[in-house]
Amino acid sequence: MRLALVYDAVYPWVRGGGEAHNHELARRLAARGHQVHLVGMKWWDGPRTREQDGVVLHGISPRAALYGAHGQRRIAPPVTFGAAATAFLLRHRFDLVDVCAFPYFAALGGRLSLARRPWTVTWFEVWGDYWRQYLGRAGVIGQAVERSVARGCAFHVAHSPLTAARLRALVPGIDVQLIPSGIDLEPPAVAPPRDAQRLAWCGRAVDYKNLPALLRALAGLPGAWHLDVVGDGPALAGWQQLAGELGLGARVTWHGFLPERSQVHALLSTCGIYVQTSQREGMGKAALEAAGLGCAVVCVAHPEVATTGFFHDGVDARIVPGEAAALRQAVAGLLAEPARARDLAAAGRQAALALSWERVTDRVEAHYRRVLAARPPA
Repeated sequence: MRLALVYDAVYPWVRGGGEAHNHELARRLAARGHQVHLVGMKWWDGPRTREQDGVVLHGISPRAALYGAHGQRRIAPPVTFGAAATAFLLRHRFDLVDVCAFPYFAALGGRLSLARRPWTVTWFEVWGDYWRQYLGRAGVIGQAVERSVARGCAFHVAHSPLTAARLRALVPGIDVQLIPSGIDLEPPAVAPPRDAQRLAWCGRAVDYKNLPALLRALAGLPGAWHLDVVGDGPALAGWQQLAGELGLGARVTWHGFLPERSQVHALLSTCGIYVQTSQREGMGKAALEAAGLGCAVVCVAHPEVATTGFFHDGVDARIVPGEAAALRQAVAGLLAEPARARDLAAAGRQAALALSWERVTDRVEAHYRRVLAARPPA
């Protein structure tokens, strides 16, 4: 198949979950003999078209800062990219096009450029009412655009049970396939010793990632525990100040942004417990990869967090309310009972195995063939 994956951000120039997903999926599809094109902003210097890892990259609009000072997605860059994507897809023919739903404008353009051709929309998240919290009164516009994207295509992929359920509620009868993003289960080449008293947290340093909940939960907690924090962003300085005020200065190592995923995986392989505190996650790949690498996972439950749909509390993870007291109790219990933490980690790894990239790529290929069979090219 001649395939196009459309998303404004491109790995490795941008290193979020969506970019990593497209990168990993594209190179695996290319290795299976498909001709794969990644269509995004031109993040690189040199020609607009280049080849990388067997995949053709197309830079169709100028690179631009995706996020504002407060960590929110800017509007102008995706509008520009959406217009460029519409024009590009009108000019070029592919057997099938897979467009990331967010940030919506490319998918909206697909209603024009792909109306009579096979295409599908991939959803990392469905925001629904969260739009009003994100944009205030203007959030009603975001909700309307989101619903329009869902109605504009016949075939959809959701990365989590939560997102699939929200899509079906948004547009009853919609064709949604639940296909999570794959996770990398390869351990480091040299496995370092694991420290059962070592905790890990990974994510962008923005408010909704909610690291302060963990810092407050750990304040005054006895024992020889230590916390490794991976990530950078506008909230980092405030978090570091809070850690100092809580007396945790010597207990926390701030690694900042680690450019290579292998560095993150090597760090996770030394930790006994991974804690996810975020108040919004479309899938929560960091927690799932940590489970795959042998960490016991503690995950805060929240209506906007899809990670909990992949685990069962007390079986393969601990799922707790977001209050500091509940989080503290869960972490303290695992630190005090290393054997219990190891059992939880072993079960969590089994849950993660179902999300291996090999299995996920099989399911994506099957979905693409189903779309092609149902919607033959005009």
